[in-house]
Amino acid sequence: MLKVQDLYVNYGSIVALQGISFEVHKGEIVSLVGANGAGKSTTLKTISGLLKPKSGKIFFKGKAIENKKSYTIVQNGVVHVPEGRQIFSKMTVAENLRLGGYNVKNKAIYDERLEKSYELFPKLKERYKQSAGTLSGGEQQMLAIARGLMSGPELLLLDEPSLGLAPIVVQQVFEVVKELKASGITILLVEQNAYDALKISDRAYIMETGKIVLSGTGEELIGNKDVQNIYLGGDL
Repeated sequence: MLKVQDLYVNYGSIVALQGISFEVHKGEIVSLVGANGAGKSTTLKTISGLLKPKSGKIFFKGKAIENKKSYTIVQNGVVHVPEGRQIFSKMTVAENLRLGGYNVKNKAIYDERLEKSYELFPKLKERYKQSAGTLSGGEQQMLAIARGLMSGPELLLLDEPSLGLAPIVVQQVFEVVKELKASGITILLVEQNAYDALKISDRAYIMETGKIVLSGTGEELIGNKDVQNIYLGGDL
């Protein structure tokens, strides 16, 4: 579904991505794991068109998208839920979701997606008239994901969905990610919570300083001694 080939991205004179290549197949959860500054978020921003690569190719369903506008990439079925939620705090839950579905012209499709979002996140339905900024951190993260779902993604790019959340809420977020996969959405996940990310991933790539240094199934990487020592806190 997604193929990234020899991708280079610069921030001015700083090389953020150094020729990375990877694939995401339809129906998978694939994780990018690594420390801060490894290039994980830069990768997602480049795929979604927020950043332009210096060189390299990005194919979605066989078509090159690396030079497409962000809104065109969304219309093609790639939706990015950014780090830090970035909801519209002064707008209501319902208004945030309406913005997520801005490209949906068919009311029946819009209503269907809205209902599915409320089924997935019942708290949002309870709070649909509430200002988004008054929600808890976990509820704001759920809103950010639901807003992304309103665009009808085939591929969902999730950037640090567990960041800053209490442990019990983190587990709820990962359960939601598994539910999204079960509903047919393919997911590329960026996550510092390496163990939980690898546990739910079909495959994963380990990134260091703009390069992919290791890849494998989630199970293989959890069992890798180097991964355990560097990212998982030692022996499991």
